[in-house]
Amino acid sequence: MHTRKQQDPNHRLRRVFPFFRIATAAAAAAAVVVVVVVVVVVVVVVVVVVVVVVAEVVIIVVIVEAVLVVVVRVVEAVLLDLVVAVVVVVVVVVVVLLSLLLLLLLW
Repeated sequence: MHTRKQQDPNHRLRRVFPFFRIATAAAAAAAVVVVVVVVVVVVVVVVVVVVVVVAEVVIIVVIVEAVLVVVVRVVEAVLLDLVVAVVVVVVVVVVVLLSLLLLLLLW
């Protein structure tokens, strides 16, 4: 003869049910932990990408500034040389013309 406990088809389920509750709570906690970890990883990746992009922009700006400084110095030097050369040519032409004029006057 079977006892009522053995005849109850839900007997095992009732006995295991607290473990299901614990397992469900553990799964929910694990899911929360996974979501938090994923969010933290995404935030860290975004911050790193932003820092790298900003650093690259700063590096590019510094390089462009250095190149512009060099270009400006070269242009200044070339322009200064050109001005000196033009002044020398003008002085030489004026001296030659004055010399020719003096020669013509004395002739």
